[in-house]
Amino acid sequence: MGTSVCFLNLSSCPRLRLSTFRILSSSEIGVSRRQVLEQVDKELSKGDERAALSLVKDLQGKPGGLRCFAAARQVPQRLYTLDELRLNGIETASLLSPVDSTLGSIERNLQLAAILGGVAAWNAFSFNPQQILFISLGFLFLWTLDLVIFSF
Repeated sequence: MGTSVCFLNLSSCPRLRLSTFRILSSSEIGVSRRQVLEQVDKELSKGDERAALSLVKDLQGKPGGLRCFAAARQVPQRLYTLDELRLNGIETASLLSPVDSTLGSIERNLQLAAILGGVAAWNAFSFNPQQILFISLGFLFLWTLDLVIFSF
């Protein structure tokens, strides 16, 4: 069984060296890594992960195949305690989601505007105390409903 190596230079510019190696064996047809990766990509785009994985495993270690795919040792995932994170100098606050104070200030400003608008409406329309009570209870109900609905 003889093996031959074919070298193709894909660039005409001497500074730019794009080359590909193709290994030919008497028992196999020459397959480039790009073709293998394109086949794996086609299988993955179809959604067939098992076929792509079996294709990679079949070509692993063969000439023209993917030599180092999944050859590294897997490191198991580990959950660290807060004490271990502090011991390693990791700020635990940086792992939390950021706090957004913008919505709180907008809500406070809208509440202040509603109170000032209520006082202005009371002076402009000369509401009696009973009407003010019913209007304020209606607005409090809507405000509570808004807080309950949008808190989830």
